[in-house]
Amino acid sequence: ADRLHLFNSRYKWYLLDCSFTSAGRCQHLDNTLIHLHVYINSDVTLASRVSVDEYKLVQVYRIGKHEETFKNEYGEWLPGVGLQVNKLRLLTSARMNLHKTLITSSIVLTNNDSLHHLTDTVDRHIDSLSKVAYMLFSHVIDILNAT
Repeated sequence: ADRLHLFNSRYKWYLLDCSFTSAGRCQHLDNTLIHLHVYINSDVTLASRVSVDEYKLVQVYRIGKHEETFKNEYGEWLPGVGLQVNKLRLLTSARMNLHKTLITSSIVLTNNDSLHHLTDTVDRHIDSLSKVAYMLFSHVIDILNAT
């Protein structure tokens, strides 16, 4: 699946780790996730066994190829009760923090002097759409905790 780039936004993945350690962690899948392309747009849920009949569900993703794996607790599965979801959230709202990731963007200006006046009111009528786009993008960067 990884070689075919199937960990993308079109697919949902549920990975089940049946091995149980005394620490309640799934070492096997943790080590495997390091090598997979599970990025911020991936919908991958890891179900790890914490006892004989109980599973802990965690959504996993990485921001970049060589970045650490982030985990959001999704819920748990209990016998007789079934799936208990902690908080039902969209992936986009659950992954708002990009942890100071560098985002590259371009802006088109018709006047070279506009580059020095993107945030002030000097010559508002020149490159007005580019100035508005720059201000909006600046707010998006703040919201997503990026640089």
